[in-house]
Order: sequence, then structure tokens, then C-alpha cells
Amino acid sequence: MDPQRDVIFLETCQSHPPLARREMYLADLQGWVLGMCRVAARADRSTVGLIDALFGRGGSAASLDHWYSTGPHASFRRELQLSDDAMQIMLLAAAPYLWGALTHVYAAIKAPTNCLIGMQLLVELHGDRDAVARELGRESPLVRHGLVKIYPTGAIVASSSVIARLAS
Repeated sequence: MDPQRDVIFLETCQSHPPLARREMYLADLQGWVLGMCRVAARADRSTVGLIDALFGRGGSAASLDHWYSTGPHASFRRELQLSDDAMQIMLLAAAPYLWGALTHVYAAIKAPTNCLIGMQLLVELHGDRDAVARELGRESPLVRHGLVKIYPTGAIVASSSVIARLAS
């Protein structure tokens, strides 16, 4: 006679996280973006004041650390083998679509010329011109897989699938 065994079934398909976990992730993602904005604003007190007025004083560039391999963006990293720089650029490009008021902060950091999110803004936020140029090249995974689109005007727009996956 065989002893009865319990079998554990692990769901491996992508599902939506519970509401509380999703809200915690989005709060940490927003904190990370605001931390990057604070660093980019440096000593510009009016931009830092705008961030404080719109979002409060919270936010740290380290806010996203514990979501490195478990957050919704981590699935993009695994599926498409994205670098850390590519992940950061994708998240920075998607952020204003998650929090509309962030467009004012982005505009204060780098006055838009013909688009809100362009190469210059991403360089200001990310801090590494070579990495931004490399990750937005024609053959880069971000562009090749359609995670971001670069328009002739220089506008860099995150795809709706990226925004939907981050928000859900």
C-alpha cells in the first residue's frame, strides 16, 4: 500500500497580485521615480518644492530595491533579458502615464522642447548619457521588443502593454 501524499500545485502563469501588494509596489515605484527626480533636480529648490507639493516629501532611489526580482517589471527583465539600465529607462518612461502629475515634475527638471520625455530628460534622470543612448539604440531590447517607441520628434513613449502590466 502506498501512503497518501499531498501534492502542491504551483501556478506558474502570470496573475495579478493582490490589491494590497500591488498598491505597495506602486507606492515603492513612485517613491523610486521621485527619488530619481530629486537627484536630477539637485539644488533647484523650486523643482524640489514642486515634488514636495505634488507628492509629499517621501521617495528614495532605493525604494524599488526589494522588488528587483518580484515586481511586475521583473517579468520584463526575465522574459527579455533587460539590463538594469534598460529597466530604469523603461520605468522612467512609463511613470508619467501612471501618475499624471509627474509630467509637471519632468517638465521642471528639463523644460520640454517638442516632447515631454526625450533623451535629454532621461539622461538627467538616469545620469548616464552613454547608458541611455545604448539602451535606446535601434537594436536595443527596449526598442526591438516595442517596450518604448521613439518618435521622429524625439519623444520616447512607453508602450501601453508596459503601462498596463506595471499598473495591474
